[in-house]
Amino acid sequence: MTTIHTLDCLEALPSPAPDGDIVIIDVIMASTAIVSLFEQGVTEIRPFAESDHAHSYAQENEDTILVGEDGGMPIDGFDYVPLPGAFVEADLAGRPVALRSSNGTRGIIRSGVTENLFIGSTVNAAAVASVLDSRENDIWLVAAGRQGSPVAEDSAGVRLIEGHLRGEVTDAERSNLKDQIRGSVTAEWLRSIGLEDDLERLLRFNSSDIVPVLRDGILYPHIP
Repeated sequence: MTTIHTLDCLEALPSPAPDGDIVIIDVIMASTAIVSLFEQGVTEIRPFAESDHAHSYAQENEDTILVGEDGGMPIDGFDYVPLPGAFVEADLAGRPVALRSSNGTRGIIRSGVTENLFIGSTVNAAAVASVLDSRENDIWLVAAGRQGSPVAEDSAGVRLIEGHLRGEVTDAERSNLKDQIRGSVTAEWLRSIGLEDDLERLLRFNSSDIVPVLRDGILYPHIP
């Protein structure tokens, strides 16, 4: 019988990583950006913990798009920050991405996992739950958090995916989770810098069927 484990920050994930399927949930920013990048047609996404490593890789692979942030701020020499609104109008089809984020990609690297790690957000929660349910492995839903502390939007993402796994997502629960995200410190930051559209985008629960999965340390869309 499948066991569902929920963790409120990356630092709570055991080391070495446990057996089963791990889902990293960094709603603002990395997870939602990864889903959106695949919707834009990128071929693969390589996660990096350090910006200089991502930059070096892109220099050696000329067609690579550099996407990243450090503490929520743009990184010199990178093409885009990991917010869908930054690249939604760009022609990215057929190109690979090197991605660095403060929490999401660093969590991927920190886990030490190179296979069976999935990327979850509010926008693909139902699709993630469907893939996990078909695999019948133990499940670890890991909220990225921030510097070892929980954040409201990632906790909401965990609850939404868990609710779909258990078949317990009601209209009232969806409304409560949206209110939780809207009231978060990170959501207020997005509003303060004029990125309300990105906030509204991630509040469109289950708007995407794309489930990114790590294979040999590289993210690809999951193929059933």
